[in-house]
Amino acid sequence: MAENDNKRYYWLKLKKNFFQQHQIKVLKSLPNGRLYALIYLELMAESTSHDGELRYSKLLPYDIVTLSAVIDEDKDNVEKAIETLVNLELVEILDDGTIYLREIEKLIGSETGQTIRKREAKLKSGNSVVKNTLEYRDKSIEIRDKNIYNKRFTKPTIEEIQGYVNSRHTNVDAERFYDYYESNGWKVGKNPMKDWKACVRTWEKNSRHTSQKQVDTLPIYDSTKNKNITQEEENELLKLMGKE
Repeated sequence: MAENDNKRYYWLKLKKNFFQQHQIKVLKSLPNGRLYALIYLELMAESTSHDGELRYSKLLPYDIVTLSAVIDEDKDNVEKAIETLVNLELVEILDDGTIYLREIEKLIGSETGQTIRKREAKLKSGNSVVKNTLEYRDKSIEIRDKNIYNKRFTKPTIEEIQGYVNSRHTNVDAERFYDYYESNGWKVGKNPMKDWKACVRTWEKNSRHTSQKQVDTLPIYDSTKNKNITQEEENELLKLMGKE
């Protein structure tokens, strides 16, 4: 058994509209009313372990002087606050002089240290289960995706690339293609490559586009001027068209 298992802890259960209650709104509207409202909360917190009664022990109730020292507030402010709270029927003075907070029984909650410890242990265990479940799920997804990728993609050899290039009668450089993707981990951008043949076709398309741009920029021979191009000019044209 833990050291504080039998110790009882208390708290206040304030509703969201606590400060919107008629009596509290009236209290806050008075001179020093906000101070009195704060004192009222301090008195409620102090009374939780004695069911709403402000007392040092079962036999000894607090007087104004002792109470002001306990909540660390000026004696005159405490005295005036209690007087105001009595008038608003939030506080009652019992026959033996005990100050009793009438609404407190609706707001008190308590539990033992053992209950708190068991709840925290259960919560910790639950979090651990959730964490382990999430880690297992993430690892499973990672393994699944890796297996799917491995089944979907097989790295080609240079010979396979060259054979595919030849079958398409394209001018894609198979060796350059292989070296490029080998150095980049067979990825397209940041994503794993799924189909190397599709990448070859993309290179082929880009190559045609580049060649067309070169042709479009070639000098045009104007036959109307009856001018013959020189051998040097012809060689330059052939070089630009990739036929030299």
